[in-house]
Amino acid sequence: MKTLICLFFSLWACNEAVALSQPWRTLWNKIRYTVGRDPGVQVDPLDTSAMPYVINIHVQDPVKAQALASVLIPAHTIGNIVVAVRVAGATPTPPTSIGALADALRTAFETNPLFVSAYALDPTIIVPRSTVMTTFSKSVVQFFNDDLSEPYGNFSEPAHSVFREILSDNRIWFGTASFTLANSASFQSALAAPNTILSIMGPEAKCGSGLRVSAEDESAEILYASPTLINFVAPVSVADLDWTRIRLMCRETGAGSWLLLNVVEAAPALFTADQNGVGQASVINEDLRRNAAGAPARRGSVVTMYGTGFGKATPPDADGISRLLLPVSATVGGMAADVQDAMLAPGTTTGVQQIKVKIPADAPTGPSVPIRLQAGDRSTQPATTIAVE
Repeated sequence: MKTLICLFFSLWACNEAVALSQPWRTLWNKIRYTVGRDPGVQVDPLDTSAMPYVINIHVQDPVKAQALASVLIPAHTIGNIVVAVRVAGATPTPPTSIGALADALRTAFETNPLFVSAYALDPTIIVPRSTVMTTFSKSVVQFFNDDLSEPYGNFSEPAHSVFREILSDNRIWFGTASFTLANSASFQSALAAPNTILSIMGPEAKCGSGLRVSAEDESAEILYASPTLINFVAPVSVADLDWTRIRLMCRETGAGSWLLLNVVEAAPALFTADQNGVGQASVINEDLRRNAAGAPARRGSVVTMYGTGFGKATPPDADGISRLLLPVSATVGGMAADVQDAMLAPGTTTGVQQIKVKIPADAPTGPSVPIRLQAGDRSTQPATTIAVE
């Protein structure tokens, strides 16, 4: 805009140099304000010192780094300018199958606030080839961009449109979510697994007493409902599916929304004390005190942890206990810990699981010792801790 003002009014103040936003800088901003929204990702300043220009991306988690390198377009040609997109420490390796592509997208973006879900979809009448339905939020990506195409110098596009430009695989089918669905313990993007508490968040959650949440037309247990939040339990019946349709419907009005999710045998997550998915885990010490910095668990003692998404369980035994079918393992401070029992938490919803873990005798001590559980081939979210003495 400043250039136009100078051309029309020949202001003496315009003698200073004026530079419009070059398209390669616009590309850098697109990556910065989408991929860079992830708290574990850093997008470096655009390097124009040599050809090709380079956008360097640093990712804290090496597994996420490899996944991100595998789904981003590695080089963009803009006129006679080439812009390389490089993820430090990772080599672009395009996924060979639809399932691998869906897994790579989830791994790359699971902690990105713009990402909702990615799932593999077999050919249908609507989608005639195998594809991966990737859903992003309705958020708008905005930044200053003086390219004369917009009078106020702003770039404004829906997040899914920007991701469409920077992701490399033509098997990706882009969509937008009318609501967000997340694991209620970790608050990460949700996978559908039996006995998982899921949260629907957003304006589409608004409904009266006639609310119904279903998976494949089977009603799900609703634990909590407010105008902007609904917590429900994924039923066991989804276990035999590759993907499921989660549907939200108001019986009063007939209005509804739906979201398709990949189904996995387990999507474990630990509940945390602050209910934000990180930090102090919800743990009861052997002496029945709630674990905290001021009430640490002793080495060698058995603590009880609470989570969701650990998968199917056996029918109740004579004592009314339903034990988890998948093997559960644990580490405390990186040390293998003995899992003494793993079951559906007695007296509550099937969406809450109870795991008893013995603290290793040589476990690290301190107020924030890392704790991870694993069910099948999936682990609970990172950055959860327990206090140990």
